[in-house]
Amino acid sequence: MIKNRIIAHYAKENIAQEMSCALLYLIFIACSLSGPVLMEYFIDNVIPLHEIKPIVYFAIVFLCIYILMAIIALLIKRTIITIENRIITDIRSQMYENLVFQPLHFYQEHSLGAAMERIVGDTEVIRSLWGFLFPNAFSS
Repeated sequence: MIKNRIIAHYAKENIAQEMSCALLYLIFIACSLSGPVLMEYFIDNVIPLHEIKPIVYFAIVFLCIYILMAIIALLIKRTIITIENRIITDIRSQMYENLVFQPLHFYQEHSLGAAMERIVGDTEVIRSLWGFLFPNAFSS
């Protein structure tokens, strides 16, 4: 229950970047679907002409589409990493502030290393969840 509230809070906080990432995913999907359509056009209409110039144009267009797809994939990954880093930084700073203001008996019962390990481990789980959840929502 708490995980869902945390994810919902950060999802609302980063809505602009998430929407831009979703738009990039849609463009990526459109580009990946255009490959077979272009190939069908090439086989049906360009090859029977037996001319080199249309084949060169087709190769250039096809190459540009795949370069565009690579750039979009890079932008998507960078956006997701930026969102992840922002979320993890915020959560870690909140957890460190909470850890600093614990009463003295807390540190007598628990080692500081164990608490720090717990903070780092939990935030990495959240990072992996976020990095897995968002891309798979669009690729499914």
